[in-house]
Amino acid sequence: CQKHFGVDSPAQSKEIRQKAANTMFKNGTFFGYYSKISQEVFWKIYKQLTKELQNKTYFAKLNHEFCIRKKLKTYMYDFVISSLKLCIEFNGDIWHANPKIYKEDDCPNFHDKEKTAKEIWNQDKIKFNIIRKRGFRILEIWDSEYKENPDKIIKECLDFIYN
Repeated sequence: CQKHFGVDSPAQSKEIRQKAANTMFKNGTFFGYYSKISQEVFWKIYKQLTKELQNKTYFAKLNHEFCIRKKLKTYMYDFVISSLKLCIEFNGDIWHANPKIYKEDDCPNFHDKEKTAKEIWNQDKIKFNIIRKRGFRILEIWDSEYKENPDKIIKECLDFIYN
């Protein structure tokens, strides 16, 4: 992962982490975890957008990830074109526990070794439901699918945007 939200130690209290995240969210410097490859994908897509769409596009390396606050939690979305109300989520196979690779009781995430794939999927489902309730459409792409056929995935993303 390239960046995190500014918390250096897991020993910091939840309250201190939440306060730091709130401050960074308010001043626009809140960045979540993202993969280098996801940003390469998003730049390829972005360069093929019209200027009008580019002006309403959000992803980490361009400006920041699109964020929605719900209660005390911040949900961050990988690639959003707000004017079209669409979102592309680039899921790392390990980080998001690709169901083609992992069973529901597997614990693939090295940052949270106790979290099962099923728990990861449930968290993603909640995140997706939050943005869907705001009228957004979502396209999920997987890291391994992109690596296997990058041109196909870029085309799929552009079709999603323009259709």
